[in-house]
Amino acid sequence: TTQGHFNRNLRGIRGRAYDGVPGPGHTYAIDSTIGDIHLRSRICPAWIVGRPIVYVVVDVWSTAVVGFYACLEGPAWRDAKLALFSTLCDPALLGDLCGYEPIQTLWPSPQQPYRLRCDRGEYLSAAAKETGLALRLNLEFAPPRRPDWKGTVEVLHRIMKDEQYLFLPGAIDARRKELELRRDAKESALNLREYVQYLHGFFAHYNLYADRSHRMTAEMIAAGVDPTPAGLWRFGHDAGLAFGQAVSPQLLFTSLLAQGQAVVRRDGVFWESSEYEADVALRQQWTAQARNFGAREQGVHFFPGSTSRFWWANPDG
Repeated sequence: TTQGHFNRNLRGIRGRAYDGVPGPGHTYAIDSTIGDIHLRSRICPAWIVGRPIVYVVVDVWSTAVVGFYACLEGPAWRDAKLALFSTLCDPALLGDLCGYEPIQTLWPSPQQPYRLRCDRGEYLSAAAKETGLALRLNLEFAPPRRPDWKGTVEVLHRIMKDEQYLFLPGAIDARRKELELRRDAKESALNLREYVQYLHGFFAHYNLYADRSHRMTAEMIAAGVDPTPAGLWRFGHDAGLAFGQAVSPQLLFTSLLAQGQAVVRRDGVFWESSEYEADVALRQQWTAQARNFGAREQGVHFFPGSTSRFWWANPDG
C-alpha cells in the first residue's frame, strides 16, 4: 500500500487529537462536507435544489460542536467565514437570522480560538490569510491527503449523516454505491432553513449527551463533571484551562460576512429589491440627500439566507 494510506488507516495510533491542546477554546477544527440529503426550495417546494454544503466547527479539547453553517454553494472561503461568524456571533442573533430558538448548550459561549485547524482547500488562500490577519487568528494546515489530522470533525460528519439517514425525508446514504439502494430525490420534504433547524437540534443533543467517559480524570470525577462535550467545556472554563479572545461585533460583521451594495434612492433604501429602514438613515437624511444629489450605492454586509437585515459600516464611527 502507499505510505499515505498506511499512515491514515493501518499504522498504530501514536497520540490523540487533543495532545498539545491545553484546554477548551484553544484549538478549533473546521471542515466541510456534502450533506447526504436532497432539499427543496423555500420559494417553490416543487423545485429540488440539491444537496447542501455543511461546515462544522469543533473544539478539539472537549469535542463539542461550537458552530456550523449550511449553504447551497461552495465550498469556498466566503462560506467558511460564515461558519466562523456562526460560531463567534451572539447565539440569539444567529437564531433570529436562521429562524430557530437557540439552545445554548455551551457556557460560556464560544469565543475566537488561538488556532484554527483546517485542511489545504479553500483555507489555503490569500483571502483566508487576510481574514486571519484581521482577526489575529492562527491557521494550522494539515498535510495533503491527511484528513486524520482533523479526525474529530471528520467523525462528526459521519455521525451526523448516520443519524439523519433513517429519520429525515430525502436523506441518502452516499457511501452505498448500488443505485437501487439510493433514495429518490422526490422523497425530499425539507428546505434549507428547516434542515438548519434540524442540525441545530442534532448538535445540541450531541453536546449534551455524547459519552466522553474515557476522558474523565480523577480530578473531573471528584468535581462531578458531566462526561459529555458540554460538561468538559464547562469544566475547562471553571478550572482556568480555557482560551478565548473576544472580538467586537463590528469586526465580525466587516471581516466575516458577505458583501453587497445597497442603493439609497429618494423613495427609500433598497437592497435585493427590498426596502429597509434604519434610525441612522433617518438621522442622516439619506433619502433627502438622494433626492437633491441623486441615488448612490452603499457597501453593506449581510448574512446569506436571511433578508431580515444588513449591516453598514458608519465611517463616522
